[in-house]
Amino acid sequence: MKNLLLLAIASWSLIGCVDALNQNVTDGSINNDEIKTSKYNVNSFSMNKLVCDPFQDTSPTATGGLKAKLYTMPNGEHPSSLAPYFSTGVMSTQDLYFSEVNVPTRIFSLGFPSETGEEIKTDTGEVINEWFALRLNSVLKLGPNDEEGDYELALLSDDGATLSIKDENGNFVLAVDNDGLHPTRMGCGAVVNMTASTKLTVQIDYYQGPRWHISVIPMWRKVDSSTTPEVKCGVSGNNTFFDFNNNSEPQPTYLGLLDRGWKPISAENWEIEDSNQGGFNPCTEGEALAISDYNVSVFEESFVIVTWKTDKPATSQVIYKNQTTGEEITTTSDNLLRTEHTVFIDIPGRVDPYEFTAVSVGEDLGKAMSEVFILQP
Repeated sequence: MKNLLLLAIASWSLIGCVDALNQNVTDGSINNDEIKTSKYNVNSFSMNKLVCDPFQDTSPTATGGLKAKLYTMPNGEHPSSLAPYFSTGVMSTQDLYFSEVNVPTRIFSLGFPSETGEEIKTDTGEVINEWFALRLNSVLKLGPNDEEGDYELALLSDDGATLSIKDENGNFVLAVDNDGLHPTRMGCGAVVNMTASTKLTVQIDYYQGPRWHISVIPMWRKVDSSTTPEVKCGVSGNNTFFDFNNNSEPQPTYLGLLDRGWKPISAENWEIEDSNQGGFNPCTEGEALAISDYNVSVFEESFVIVTWKTDKPATSQVIYKNQTTGEEITTTSDNLLRTEHTVFIDIPGRVDPYEFTAVSVGEDLGKAMSEVFILQP
């Protein structure tokens, strides 16, 4: 029955029919009554353009963390402040997600690897490891063990960084200014009142100048009328707060900050923006998912049929890449959870070799990718 259905489907020539079938074929039948819909829209990210916690190996909750975009300058410009990156810079198509931002001073020269193992590069093919900027967005809140009250904000960064908070009119207002080309420096800023229900929409802009040293840590401390001003505000030096030659070992200056109530803003304080409207962190590591019976076949030259199975219900997508041009496309998922997967791809006039990779995402964001299948013309 399944083979007859595939043959009948593949014989339809209209692209619209193929698109409709990609939305409806499930487990060898066209009956979705028992198929669940994922609560996460997997079309909101592409696995080949997803970078997870590039500075540390942690796993966020489904709604926790920060989402970021990466910017580089065209023509090799080297700005000494943040503004040019966002006014005339080039935004990468990749999406970066962080469970938290806590990067003690360290050496950074490797770049940003995506979930598929590809390093993010500029349009000229250079690995991005210097002269880039990150714009991170999230919602700041108290964690379960944080007391209500006033909190002073600060940023440790090498190079420039700013932290802005969205006001009631929807405009971002600068709260911490630590911009400029400098070694690791502490920039102190505004005091905000935090209650159990407070949720502040926050934007952190950060840029890295020349490679080797990188550092960015948003910090805060609870303050009251008896709190003395922080003496290390404006102090800088790449060995002042951490020893970058010794696994970022905290130095007495940083330990002194902790003694005076400062602490890095942790993962439990960050919430993905619009999480109540379906926003989520795709870097969440759900239960392991396995792909089997992966197959790629061709029907009437232009139609490619990709099939596979998963050991748990999951979504269906295929990443396919033209090996000659480098163009890479991810198919659109219907967000239905199934264990048998069929995706039809129409590539008219296919004359180049193509790579095909099946991608499935489970109900709890567990992910699996098949091996790469190379289809010759």
